[in-house]
Amino acid sequence: MMKKLMIAGILMAGISFYGHAQKTEARSAEPFDKIDVFGKVVVDLIKGDKEKVIIESQEIDPGKVTTKVTNKTLKISMAEDIFAAAKSVRVIVTYVQLYEIHSKGGADVRSEVPLKADRVVYEASTGGNIYVDVDVKNLEASIGQGSLIYISGKADSQLITANSGGIYSGYGVECKETEVKVSTKAKAKVYAGEVLNAQAATGGWIGFQGNPKQKIIKTSLGGKIEATVEDEE
Repeated sequence: MMKKLMIAGILMAGISFYGHAQKTEARSAEPFDKIDVFGKVVVDLIKGDKEKVIIESQEIDPGKVTTKVTNKTLKISMAEDIFAAAKSVRVIVTYVQLYEIHSKGGADVRSEVPLKADRVVYEASTGGNIYVDVDVKNLEASIGQGSLIYISGKADSQLITANSGGIYSGYGVECKETEVKVSTKAKAKVYAGEVLNAQAATGGWIGFQGNPKQKIIKTSLGGKIEATVEDEE
């Protein structure tokens, strides 16, 4: 139910971009395999055969949105006056291959199709969020400062770190080996099929599903780790 509500919320956010006449600007982009987003931006990821960017907004001039590629990283941000006004912008990013996603400053990055790679790295901080489906060998995720990574799919192994109230919602990731560390009231929801190495400290919480044969569980300073059946908060 929570997943359905979350998806519905995301769709409604997307629909809001089409309620009125909007400004659109298409931009070419140099090759990139990483993306770094900062500000009140909703980024939709689409796999294609050539990198490009489309900016859509009802409220602001697309020229206020900066997109540039540096060291194979596509950086997306807004002018300071727009960021302060908390205006919303939708950016459609077409990628060829994508290995890293960094979402910060209230940005939302999402994909409706699985992101495929041998290894991926996802980071959400300062209110940034990531909503993706994956098909990977190795997954690394870092969540902090009131951010969320909501993820499903499959991975051979995953390494998760969450702190400062960050949330990793990953019951839907079928994973053989899971290593997860949480602290400072962060939460992590993980699946471990064979191996679980979990540490929770300073009020952090870890819920795990699956029946791992090998478990290493450590708690301290009010941290809690427990097996769960339903998608608990």
